[in-house]
Amino acid sequence: MSAKTLSAELQRWLPPRPRLVIALSGGPDSVYLAEQLALLLPKEDLTVAHFDHRLRAESGEDATFCRAWAEKQGIDYVQEEWAHPRHSEGEARAARLEFLQRVAAEQSADAIALGTHGDDEAETMMFRFVRGSGIAGLSGIRPFDAQTRLLRPLLGLTKAEILKHLHQHDIAYRLDATNTENGYARNYLRNRVFPLLEAKFPGCALRLRRQAQVFRLADDYLQQQAADFLRTQKQPQSGEVRIERKAFAALAPIVQLEVLRRAVAPQAPDLEVMLELQGFLEQAAPGKYKVIGDVEFAVYSEYCFVRRP
Repeated sequence: MSAKTLSAELQRWLPPRPRLVIALSGGPDSVYLAEQLALLLPKEDLTVAHFDHRLRAESGEDATFCRAWAEKQGIDYVQEEWAHPRHSEGEARAARLEFLQRVAAEQSADAIALGTHGDDEAETMMFRFVRGSGIAGLSGIRPFDAQTRLLRPLLGLTKAEILKHLHQHDIAYRLDATNTENGYARNYLRNRVFPLLEAKFPGCALRLRRQAQVFRLADDYLQQQAADFLRTQKQPQSGEVRIERKAFAALAPIVQLEVLRRAVAPQAPDLEVMLELQGFLEQAAPGKYKVIGDVEFAVYSEYCFVRRP
C-alpha cells in the first residue's frame, strides 16, 4: 500500500491531522501498519498501545518487542496486562478493546488503528455466514466505526502482500504460535477451510470481499428503513421497545428482520433468533410471551414489546 493510498484512507474518515492510537501486537499486520503510519504522520500524534493477554509463555517477549519498536521510533508507548486471562476468544477481544478505547480516550485520539486486512474480512464473512448472522454479518468489516473509533485502513491488502513488503524491507515482526492451532474457530477457517476453497475456487477470498461491499449497501438501506420505522413508534420507557403490530405487518419481511435485530440484538445478531421472533409475532395470540436470554418478547392485541431487565 502506497503512502498516498493510506493517506487517502485516513482523510476519508478522519480530520486533516488525526491523532491515532496504534494497536500493536507485534505480529506482521500490526507492525506493517505501525511502520506505515510512522512514516506518514507526525510522531507526536501517535501512541502505540500493546495489550498482553498473558495466554502464552512468549507474550512477555511480544511486549518487549513492541516497546522496543516504539522507543526506536520515538513514539509514546502504553502497555497493559490482562488481569484475569482466560482462554476465550470473545473475552480476550473484549478486554483488549476496552484497553484500547481507554487509551484512546486518555490521549484524545480520533481513532484506534488496527492491522485488519482483506483476508481477515473474508474469514470474518465466512465465520458469520456459518453462524447465521444475516445481511449485517455478511456486510464484512467496515473500515471505520465512528462509535468504537476503530479504524482499519488495510482492508485493501492481503496477508501475502503485507508479508512480502516486510520481507523485502527486512522488517522484523513476531509470530503467534497459537495461530496454527485449529481448535480456535477462526484458525480452523484460516488454516483448513480457506486453503481448500482457494484451491478449488481460486480468488474466492477476493470475491467474498467484493460481495461484502454489496451487502454493506443492502445493510445500510435496511438500517435506514428500520430506523425510520422505529422513529414512528411511541416508546414508553427506557429499556423497552414498543412496536405496533399492524404497522409492523405492513413492512417488507426483510425490513421486519432488521427492525427486530435493532430492537433485540444490534451488536450480535443471530439470524435464527430473528426468524423465530418474526414467526412468533406473526402467529402469536395476544397475551403470549417469549423469552430468549435476557430479552422478553410480549404480544398484546395492538402492540408487541421487547423488554430487557
